[in-house]
Amino acid sequence: MNGPRDTLRKLRVVHCIDSMAVSGGSELNAVRTASALKLRGHHVSVFTLTANLGGMSSRYESAGIPVRRFPVGSLVGRHTMHEIKRASAELVDGGVELVHSHDCYSNLIMVLAARIAGVPVIASKRWTQYSLRRHLYTDRLAYRLANRVLVNSRQVGESAHREQGVPARKLVVIPNFVDTEVFEASKDRPFWRTKFGFSPDDRVLGVVAQLRPEKNHGLLLRVFNSLLTNHPNLKLLIVGDGELREDLERQVEEYGLSERVVLAGHVERAWRTFAAIDVAVLPSQHEGFPNSLIEAMAVGVPVVASDVGGIRDAIRNGESGWLAAPGDHVSLCNALSRALADTVSAGHMADHAREAAACEYSEGAVLARLESLYRETSLDKRR
Repeated sequence: MNGPRDTLRKLRVVHCIDSMAVSGGSELNAVRTASALKLRGHHVSVFTLTANLGGMSSRYESAGIPVRRFPVGSLVGRHTMHEIKRASAELVDGGVELVHSHDCYSNLIMVLAARIAGVPVIASKRWTQYSLRRHLYTDRLAYRLANRVLVNSRQVGESAHREQGVPARKLVVIPNFVDTEVFEASKDRPFWRTKFGFSPDDRVLGVVAQLRPEKNHGLLLRVFNSLLTNHPNLKLLIVGDGELREDLERQVEEYGLSERVVLAGHVERAWRTFAAIDVAVLPSQHEGFPNSLIEAMAVGVPVVASDVGGIRDAIRNGESGWLAAPGDHVSLCNALSRALADTVSAGHMADHAREAAACEYSEGAVLARLESLYRETSLDKRR
């Protein structure tokens, strides 16, 4: 059991991330977590597997967090082994007490580096499905070697146990957290409504998500078109960018919705756009634990989402939002119809969701749990 001194002890921690991309959920969670820990007095640095220090690197620089590059082109090969050994040596030379990796490639490569250095290591799993099957096997090895496996929802934990054989004793569930300023976003509603051209009479559905197949924007467009019969003042705001942008633009034209759908593209600190929305929607086919969901909850916007992954951990159907069967046109249409028609119930649910976000997903609540995990795991090599 940790004593008072252990409870307050500041650690030398290295966070490991595949890339510095500005649009990825893992990259965003990593920079926000590292920055928050730095402010709490921990000694934080970042190891990345990319040679390109664009994107998120400026946020690390602003937070005073050094970033070291260990570029690899594949999971195997002489150069990769060289980078693993180099990272291991830097962990030893820097007196690092804990390594926390955030995504697939860093899970394996930096877990190996940490084990060589004799430094306790936490691997992460934030997803329930893999785009490449080989990632399932590389993660299986990484999770076997790691001291702990951090998951962001019970559903993701069950996936790790079922698919990668991670024992329950290794799994730790700690959700993503919401920046404190998100809770104040609603005060900017007039600005964002004007920016996107919405009138006071418009009812606005909105989705904040990368334009990728699993987010199922195409289904949302079809449902939106169906809803217009009973909701003539309805508009749709789509925030995010990605590979399906051209396809969505074509669908908007085919449905004749150009005057009703706003494709806003990438927006910095995209949670701010929830201020313009009356009902937030997330129609995903699969999810880990989406940041946009808890951000909508924190802003105080009623939420309709697919009943998949970690979404069902955050939303209690009929209590803090509405859940729809994934990929089901009728189910999503019915849930959105209820949210739009019963504004009193929607308001109560939004209030309940905001309270849950403040209690369970605030920075203070989540970081306290993460620090406790860090301190406990950092003692592993001394046991």
